Amino acid sequence: MNFQGALTTLAGAFLSFYLGCVAVGRADIPWKMIGEMRSKALAEKNSAWGCPSVFNKNACDTYDPQRYGLKR
Repeated sequence: MNFQGALTTLAGAFLSFYLGCVAVGRADIPWKMIGEMRSKALAEKNSAWGCPSVFNKNACDTYDPQRYGLKR
């Protein structure tokens, strides 16, 4: 599935959910969900991404500049 198709599907799902919420009288629910996801995403933007190596756990604590330097 291409990106445009995925966006179309997502927009259709959101519209269906929104219309369902409007039908039961709670049009604020989708906007509250979007606001909550946005605030969580912004709060987590400065958190650590984790250890860069699955196999070498020392990579989390040390940085060897020669390992990541330009190779000639």
